[in-house]
Amino acid sequence: YSSVPTIMGQGAGGLHLGYQSNTTGIRIDTNNNLGIGTTSPNALLSVSHATAPTFRLSRTGTGQIWQQSIDSSGRLLINEAASEGGTQWQRWYRNN
Repeated sequence: YSSVPTIMGQGAGGLHLGYQSNTTGIRIDTNNNLGIGTTSPNALLSVSHATAPTFRLSRTGTGQIWQQSIDSSGRLLINEAASEGGTQWQRWYRNN
């Protein structure tokens, strides 16, 4: 593992930003799809994580957050908190 971040042009394969040339990081493919945590983004934005993929929005100045994730059972969860680090309240979930 390298402790120095790298920016690698992948030629016809797109652009990769990360700590290792052949693993996940941030990747922009030739279709301009952005991948975070994946080497093969298949949508405009693809976020992948082995245990808890999470997408988070926070509002500057107020600390309010909305967080979307997938739990270990494959359910889509949407949580909300009034402040950073505050109690997150589950607002919605979808069972597969």
